[in-house]
Amino acid sequence: MTQLGKRKTLRKQLNKIMATRQYRVPKHFKVEGYPTMVWFHGGNFIRGSPNDMNPFQLVIKQKVIFVSVAYRLNIFGFFSTLDQEATGNYGLLDQVAALNWVKNNIESFGGDPDNVCIFGHDAGAVSVGLHLISSYSAGLFQKAIAMSGNVLSPDTVNTPIREAITVDKVATAFSCFRKPTYKLLDCLKRVPYQVLLELGEPLTEWKPIVDSSYNNVSSPFLPDLPSKMFKDDIFSPVPVLTGYTNMEDALLLAKDSDDTGISQREFDVMREEIILSDITVDNTSCFTNQHHIQDSVSFFYKPIPPTSNETILRKLFLDFYTDKVHGATTYQLAKHLSKQAPVFLYRFDLKPFSDMANEGIPDWISVPHNYDLIFTFGLPYLALPADLSKWDYRDKSISEIIMKMWSNFAWYSNPTNSGVIIEWNAFEIEKPGYLIMNRHNFTMSTPDTINYKAFEFWTDFYPKVVEIGTKCCKEPLDDSGAIEAHIALLMCLNRRITAKKYKEKAISNENPTTTLDLAVNAIIMATVYSAVIIAVVISAALVQGQRPSFAGTQPIGFPAIQNKTTASPLENRFGEGSTERLPVEANGDRGLIDRISKFPVDQQPFWYLNWKAAEEHRNKPQTYPQRPSQFAEVPLGSLGTLNVNAPNSGGFGSGVPDLGNRHGEVENNLNGNKNPMVEAGLQSPRNNMTAFGHYPSKQ
Repeated sequence: MTQLGKRKTLRKQLNKIMATRQYRVPKHFKVEGYPTMVWFHGGNFIRGSPNDMNPFQLVIKQKVIFVSVAYRLNIFGFFSTLDQEATGNYGLLDQVAALNWVKNNIESFGGDPDNVCIFGHDAGAVSVGLHLISSYSAGLFQKAIAMSGNVLSPDTVNTPIREAITVDKVATAFSCFRKPTYKLLDCLKRVPYQVLLELGEPLTEWKPIVDSSYNNVSSPFLPDLPSKMFKDDIFSPVPVLTGYTNMEDALLLAKDSDDTGISQREFDVMREEIILSDITVDNTSCFTNQHHIQDSVSFFYKPIPPTSNETILRKLFLDFYTDKVHGATTYQLAKHLSKQAPVFLYRFDLKPFSDMANEGIPDWISVPHNYDLIFTFGLPYLALPADLSKWDYRDKSISEIIMKMWSNFAWYSNPTNSGVIIEWNAFEIEKPGYLIMNRHNFTMSTPDTINYKAFEFWTDFYPKVVEIGTKCCKEPLDDSGAIEAHIALLMCLNRRITAKKYKEKAISNENPTTTLDLAVNAIIMATVYSAVIIAVVISAALVQGQRPSFAGTQPIGFPAIQNKTTASPLENRFGEGSTERLPVEANGDRGLIDRISKFPVDQQPFWYLNWKAAEEHRNKPQTYPQRPSQFAEVPLGSLGTLNVNAPNSGGFGSGVPDLGNRHGEVENNLNGNKNPMVEAGLQSPRNNMTAFGHYPSKQ
């Protein structure tokens, strides 16, 4: 018998045995699903990759399902036109799409859809905080881990007022029409994506935006500022594990030349600039008591006794910045969350023992940003075979402990539930506590290791000082500045009445000296307060009419067009009665336009593409359908018969036009071809997703 024949015979025997054997499973038997850890990478919302970290050690040793999410970044993920055309927050909606996929499919991979833990680092940690307060993410996860990033940190999210400046910058940078916004999007879609990334990144700090004030098509992802929502207890009450390293931003102070620290002058200037960013207001005409605010911070962090030691001053500045940006915000977040769910806080002070991990890091720096990830993902075990011996055995042991605690939290909502003998108590308002992880031990914090007074200063006292120092800037302004003018008018009238009384009193006074003094006071008061009303009215008008310096003299988004009629001696070379309109950039040179027209499209400048599109539209106007608002009043004469059961009628008869799919055109890509993702049915929870795509309303 040949070898092939032996294999066929053996296969038949195995099939016969398998067919005759019966497998029984208990009726109520259920295999427990593994917890799922969904990872959001960092990168400040402008860069990063889901492949930055290798989760092999975490998965194989701690028995968890690991899902790494790719989401849109930079201008593609967080650009908004401040209306329904591009609502923004697309990167966060990508994360929601991933969470929905996990909820519906992770059971097929051995995961438990009811035991999902989201965790992230840096911008990923900020994303975790935003999912805690967004209605889109509610119910899609059961616990959360936020590392070295906090949603309550200063300037974490954007506001529509600031985003309006960004829209102007984008329109100017790419030579697009600013309004209407759907033309702006059409223009941006013609720009190569590499150019959008390279030119779009430095225009602004791309980040999530509060989208409730302009988003009337779908529910807002972020209805209000995170601090306001947490204060109002609007968040998902799930267990949270969060913390930071003791020198998150120390590398920013590292000097290449020496290890001298910072001077007193450098300390004061950097501290004042950081505080100034908190008290800068949009209304530049108002008065702020900046010195009062600066003095309060200076008093709290000044060295006692005074010193000129630059090393001590550097340590004081790092304490100041870490307390303000990381420590106090983590403390404040725990105070909000601990009312409804357990919260575990940590501070990572453990510097790696291995020399290869500390290469290039000054000795005075303990644990800078990203160095906690070395232990979280078991990097000492992931080195190349030639480098395995370079990792200290203590780093490997510590990595085992960190991975065990993080996976314990994913399994049981308690980081020390099993496998480790470490005391890590949940945070309580009356008994706050951090787990301090250093080279000597893992212990709960004490007043010597955590400055709780500094946290209370930043979360309680400092906001009150800023509120008082900028109180005059909080007065509301209408479009015409009438409120300021009205107040000034009342002040002026009141002072004129008072001056009149002084004048009458002066006339009736027999003392010449007193009479003269009162008369002079009356004239001065009347003159000064007459000037006040003029100054206030003028300043209000100037504030309302100001525009950014980069806007130039031409309307933003509408490039200047130079009209050039061909001279009569040369006759009309461009058609009878036509007028050739050349862009200002061409300086009247028609030959330049002809030469540029022969270039490949990707080499033609933006101003030429914009001018060409404008000329084509002028010669052959393209009409756009009207887009009536659902909130606009419909004329009574246009209403048809009320029929609430009619399909696609919106509750009205034929008198109201059907809006249909207002944004169905985004299913085509830039080349006019069908979107393969749409063809295959691969869509996120809001369908028709493109670089600047739309999502339908949340049901």
